[in-house]
Amino acid sequence: MNAFEAEVFKQQVQDLLSNSGSPRQKLILLKNYYSILISDSPRIIAEAYVNEFLDEFLISINLYEVYYFRPQLTEGIVALLREIKQFQLNEKTIETIDGLIYSLNIKLNQLNHILNGNDIILNGQQKVFFPLLEKDLKEQQRYLVGTLETFTIDIKKNNNEDNFLIIPSSEIIDELLLSQINISWQIAINYIKRHILRLNKYHKVIIHFDHRWGNYSGSSLGAALTISFIEELIKFYNLSFIISIKENIALTGGFDENGSFNQLNEIVIERKLEIVFYSFIKIFIVPEENKIFVRKKMDNLKQLYPNRKLQIIGITDLQDLLNRRNLIDIRKQSPIVRTTKYARKNWLVSLLFLALLLLTGYFYEFNYDDNPEILNRKGRTLFVENKSGKVLFTKTFADEGQEFPSSSFLKSYQLLVDVNNNGIKNLILAGEQQDSLKNGNQYGGITCYDHKGNALWNYLFHDTISSPGEVLSQNYASYLIDTSTVRNKKVLISFCCNKESFGSAIYMLDLKSGKRVFDTFWHPGFINGGYVIESKNLKEKDLVFEGGNNSWHKIAIGMLALNNIDGKAPSDRHHDYYGNKIASLKYYILLPNEDYQKIILPIETLFSSIGDFLYSARDNSFDCNVYINYKKIGGVVYCVSKDFNRITIIINDDYVRLRDPYVKSGKLKPPLSDTQEYRNLLISQVLYWNGKKFVKKDKLN
Repeated sequence: MNAFEAEVFKQQVQDLLSNSGSPRQKLILLKNYYSILISDSPRIIAEAYVNEFLDEFLISINLYEVYYFRPQLTEGIVALLREIKQFQLNEKTIETIDGLIYSLNIKLNQLNHILNGNDIILNGQQKVFFPLLEKDLKEQQRYLVGTLETFTIDIKKNNNEDNFLIIPSSEIIDELLLSQINISWQIAINYIKRHILRLNKYHKVIIHFDHRWGNYSGSSLGAALTISFIEELIKFYNLSFIISIKENIALTGGFDENGSFNQLNEIVIERKLEIVFYSFIKIFIVPEENKIFVRKKMDNLKQLYPNRKLQIIGITDLQDLLNRRNLIDIRKQSPIVRTTKYARKNWLVSLLFLALLLLTGYFYEFNYDDNPEILNRKGRTLFVENKSGKVLFTKTFADEGQEFPSSSFLKSYQLLVDVNNNGIKNLILAGEQQDSLKNGNQYGGITCYDHKGNALWNYLFHDTISSPGEVLSQNYASYLIDTSTVRNKKVLISFCCNKESFGSAIYMLDLKSGKRVFDTFWHPGFINGGYVIESKNLKEKDLVFEGGNNSWHKIAIGMLALNNIDGKAPSDRHHDYYGNKIASLKYYILLPNEDYQKIILPIETLFSSIGDFLYSARDNSFDCNVYINYKKIGGVVYCVSKDFNRITIIINDDYVRLRDPYVKSGKLKPPLSDTQEYRNLLISQVLYWNGKKFVKKDKLN
C-alpha cells in the first residue's frame, strides 16, 4: 500500500466510523484497518497513519468484553496491539497498551476456562439474559457482532392507560418490538391474575436495557421480557411466592397472543447460538421447533471446544417454561420479607401489625438476626450477611482478587464456621487489609471474628527454618484450607508461603484459641491450595495439596494423613530443610514441564503457572490447571484420581495454537498437542515418589 492508497483507505474507514453503531462495530472495523495497514504497507507509511484512529481503537478495546466472540479475535487484537506498540514513543500510550494487553489476556483466560468445561462464579444481580445481534454497516442482513443483554423493569400504578417507556429508544420505536412488549405484558398480566384478586387496571412500565447498546428492534426478546414482567409484577404486588430464572441461563424467541413460542429464522438463531456458546451461559432456551437445528450447529462448535458445557432446551409455550424447575425457581417468599415490603408501601397500616410482629418474633428475625450465613465478596470488600441478606459487617482484603473469583480462590481467604458449637458462626479471614487490623504486623496472618465482626484471635506464622542456601525470613502470607477434627480437637488447616524465598508450610490452629497445634509440613516451593477428604477406610481424613517443587522445577501434588503431617517433602540438597525428616507421604507426584516453555518464555522456566486446583467429589479426582506462565495462557489440565492411580489430560485450545506451530516447523518433536499420543507422552513423564526417589509409574512397585 503506497501513500495515496493509505490516504484513500483512511478516508473510507473514517466514513464508516461516522456511521458505526457501537464500540464493538468500531473495534472490528479498526482491527481490520490496522491489520491491513501494518501488514500491507512499508514501515514509513504505517508510521505515518498508525495513530490516525489510535485513541478510538484503544477506547473500543477498553469497552470490549471478550465474551461473545471466538477467542481467535481477541488473540488477534492482542497481537495487533503488540505490533502497534512498536510504533509508539509516548510512554503513556505504551503503558495504556500494556494495560490493555494484560486485561485482555485475563478475560481471554476466563473465556477459555469456560470453553474447557469449567465453571465460574458471577458477581452481581441475577437477571434474564437474551442474545442481541447488531446488523453489519454495509450489508444489513449480516450479523457480525452481538452480546448478551438484560433488562431492569420498573412498574408503577397509572391512572389512564398502560404506558411503556423504553430506555434507550429512538423517536420511532420498532413496530415488532412494540407489538411484542404488549403481547408479553398481557401474557404476564394474565398469569398474575390467577394469583391476586385485585389488580390495578393500568400500569406505567419502564423497560431499561441495562447496557444501552442502541436502538432495539425485533420480537425475539419476547420470552425474556415476559419472564421479567412476571418477576417484577410478583414483586410489585408482593405475592406469597417468588419466580426467577436460574443462574447462567439465556433464552431467545417471542410469544404470540396465545403464549406459544415462535420459531426463529435459522440464520438469526445460529448467530445467537455462537454468542451464547462463547459466554458464561450454561443453558440456552430456544423455541422447540428450532431445537434440532441449534443442537446440530452446536455440535459443529464443539468440534473446536468439545468440553464446553452448554445445554440446549426447547420449549413450546410459557407454561412449558414455568414447569421446568431446572430453569425457573419458584419458591415461597419469607413472611418476614413480605411483611417488610408491605410495611414500606403501607406504613400506616403496618403500624397496626407492629405489635403482632414483635410478639411472633418475625421483626426480630429480620432486623436482629446477627448470625453470619452468607459471604459476598466484591473486589476488595467482603460483605458478611445474615440469612435474609442483611449486611452485618464488612472486612477489606489487601488485594482485589480475581475478576470472576473461583470457588478454590475464595476458600483460601474466607470461611464461616461454628467455632464454639453454639449455632453462631464465626468468620475466619486471611489476606486482610493491613490498616483494618489493630496490629499492622498481622498482615499476612489469619484472624477469627465473632458474629459482630470483633476479633477473637489472630495468628501470624513466623517460624524460622534453614536450608543450605539461606536462613528463610519470618515473613509469610497465610491462607485457608479447611476445618476438621484431629485427635479430638477442632482445628483449622492452613498453609503459608514465604514472601521472600521458596519456603512454604502446612500447619494447624486450634479453632477456639487460634494457637498452633500438632505438627508442621514443610514444602520446598510455594503451595497453591489443598483439600481435606475422607480416607479409604473412612475412619480418618487425608490432606491433598498442590504447589511447586523448586528442587525439580515442577508442579507437585501430594497426599498426607491429616493426623500425621509432620516432616518435609522430598527436595534436593539446596532446598533441604535442616533437622526435618521426610514426611510419611501417601502419594507425591511431579508433573512434567511443557517442551515449548523454553522456546516461548526462556526467562520464566522455573515453573509453569498454576490455575485452579479443584476436587470433584463426584468423580473422585483432582483437577490441576497448568499454564505456560502467570498470564495463564496455553493450559493443560491434569485430572488425577483420588488414589493417584489414574491420570487423564485435557489440552487447552490455546496450548494447541501455541505449541503446534513449533512442532510443524521442526523446532519441537512430534506428536501434535491435541492427540492421545501426546497425552500419553505427558502422562508417561509424571514422576512418583516411592519413599526414596522419584520413579516413573511402571517402576513404582
